[in-house]
Amino acid sequence: MKQKPVVFMEVLGTEKYQLNERFKKLNLQNNHSFTKIRYKDIAELQGSPSIKKGIWQAILIIEDLVEIFGEQEHIMIEFAREEGAKKRTEDRKKQINNLQKAISTDEKELKSFLKEHSRYNEDEYNDQRLYLYITQEGKCLYTGEALNVSRLQDYEIDHILPKNFVKDDSFDNLALVTSEANQAKGGTKMPLEIISDKDKFYQKTQWKKLLDNKLISQSKYFKLMKESFSDQDKESFFARQLVETRQITKHVKDLLNDRFEHTEIHPVNANIVTNLRKHSNITKMRGLNNKHHAIDAAITALVVQFVINKYGSNFLNFNFKYQEAQKKWKEMMTKYKKNFFLFSDIDKYDKFIHFSTGELLSGREFLNALNNDIPWQTTKKIGSSESAFYKETLFSPKVKKAKYKSSKLNKGVHTNVHEDSSFLISYKYLNKSNKKIVVSRIVSFNVIEKHQLKNINQKKLAMFLAKKVAKGTVIYAIIHTKINKFQRIVYNNHDFYYITFDNDKNIGEMHNAKQLILNEKILKIITNVYNTSTIEYNYEDLKEVFIEIANIVIKDYSEFLTTPKINSLKQYHNNIVDIDSFKNAITELFTTTSAGPGRTKLFGSRYQKTFKLGDLLFIHESITGLHHRKPKSYKHELWSK
Repeated sequence: MKQKPVVFMEVLGTEKYQLNERFKKLNLQNNHSFTKIRYKDIAELQGSPSIKKGIWQAILIIEDLVEIFGEQEHIMIEFAREEGAKKRTEDRKKQINNLQKAISTDEKELKSFLKEHSRYNEDEYNDQRLYLYITQEGKCLYTGEALNVSRLQDYEIDHILPKNFVKDDSFDNLALVTSEANQAKGGTKMPLEIISDKDKFYQKTQWKKLLDNKLISQSKYFKLMKESFSDQDKESFFARQLVETRQITKHVKDLLNDRFEHTEIHPVNANIVTNLRKHSNITKMRGLNNKHHAIDAAITALVVQFVINKYGSNFLNFNFKYQEAQKKWKEMMTKYKKNFFLFSDIDKYDKFIHFSTGELLSGREFLNALNNDIPWQTTKKIGSSESAFYKETLFSPKVKKAKYKSSKLNKGVHTNVHEDSSFLISYKYLNKSNKKIVVSRIVSFNVIEKHQLKNINQKKLAMFLAKKVAKGTVIYAIIHTKINKFQRIVYNNHDFYYITFDNDKNIGEMHNAKQLILNEKILKIITNVYNTSTIEYNYEDLKEVFIEIANIVIKDYSEFLTTPKINSLKQYHNNIVDIDSFKNAITELFTTTSAGPGRTKLFGSRYQKTFKLGDLLFIHESITGLHHRKPKSYKHELWSK
């Protein structure tokens, strides 16, 4: 550039300079300067903090597995369908009221209809059928036939874009229709394909009216106006559901490719797991326990391994430009024609090996064994994610006493101080009678203290903690162990996650960490009750199912449940009088036994108590739980028993 009148981009694009190759060599040298991916590499990616946090946890899991098993030939990463569930910013009752007021006086009939149906309670608008009925002006969305609001259960909710081809359960893809219209449309047609030519103009006019008055979205209107679902559409939508095309996926793949020289990275769209579950009738019960996460991961690995073994390479591993994905998908469909369908191929394959017996299984049998029988383990990210020192509410120092030290206490006191962790300590102090007292206890350590004392040594930290709680002059103190938030602890033969400790009351709080496990027979009944409205059940049979589950919970969660809650569990079957009361009881049970903070009015409560310190067993394990030590007790190290 000094010698010739060229700019950098011209040099970069000129082959004879080989600048790109030189850059690659330099980058490769830099990559060899470290062996592991660092958090700052993730922080530089585009995407929300929640996605980056999840990616970092995945990287740590991969590193732990590589440390145990060595570098692997393949790594499969499933990416979630979306960052989080979208929530309504405005309640439906308010939406209907606002729409009714905004509609022109020329639309007298519609305005009157909305006014008539704007008087329900907010909870009633959560009924999907009722809300669809209102936003469709009380008519079947496909035929325009008037619907009876008192018989909404007789009508059916249909997917406008056929769910045989598109995984879209959003409100913009749902329509309330008569059973006749739904049967005519089936699982492959679009609405306009079942409407006669003489009625199409009227129906299109009705849809435009709903759009103009903001009762349906533009997205829903365009779906309704789509004339047909062509083979090209099917291929396109199917490819979208199987292929992960987001840019952040590419970045993660590049990071892992740089990290592992001999490993092929396979990003997988979460839809493929969902669709294979549905195809194989593999139930997913989120509320029961955390096993469904492990099963999803196993199915992700199974799909990619199956594709590689059968077809020689992972044809799901597309270029990240969607146009390229479509092109490659068409090539696959041309090559395999009607003989290819991934899920059917998995069904037909009969050489899957049972994990314990070694017997050969078909794809569907293997997936069921995976879902129902295979053991699993779960771990939780330990450590506080709290960065704020305290809640912003400020009180006068004359009214409230500070639980922390600060040079600004004369300006105000924050009473709700956020906790970082706790410590199990022993200390010796002089009481008012100048008598030496020995104490062992847990002491909480706040976020603000963590930052104020970040350079302090262990000995001084022990003295600081002891002085926080001692009722006299501290002579000497030691730290036995640090207790992180979500540290797994066994107490009275029950697994817990440590949460917090109240220094003033000398009471700790822990969450349940034991997973509820039910047999396949019970799970099938519960799944059918939740998912199938056509099956009728004898309520006495449902009571027996609840009693069976309640007995399991009482036996396995006796330490976690209070006596009044156990008594409530024993008697609650008398309250089951219909399907809804059964569902409510099961939901309450699952929430009570969830491995987390779930509490319910019926059976659950906070687990708080003054612990017998010698009976606490601390579990120290790696992020996967595969590296772990024998549960440790500090009983023989404590100064006071």
